[in-house]
Amino acid sequence: MRAHYLQHVPFEGLGSIEPWLKTNGYEITCTHLWESIDFPDLTGIDLLIVMGGPMMGYTLEHDQVPVVKTSNCILAPSTTELPN
Repeated sequence: MRAHYLQHVPFEGLGSIEPWLKTNGYEITCTHLWESIDFPDLTGIDLLIVMGGPMMGYTLEHDQVPVVKTSNCILAPSTTELPN
């Protein structure tokens, strides 16, 4: 069996999916989208995994915010960057 994944950035790989694929006998191939957008022929690929890229942060007017598990990135600009 063959699994192929599309990877958007070099620092976000398969993570915990990779050991499962190997344990279950998959041959693993990859397209590194930061190098090339040449997609493989899907013939013979049993499983296609599309990895996400980095999530966007958003600007807040101040730094008085709770940090919760879903927080990705908090940007607190100075008053120069975001005047009243």
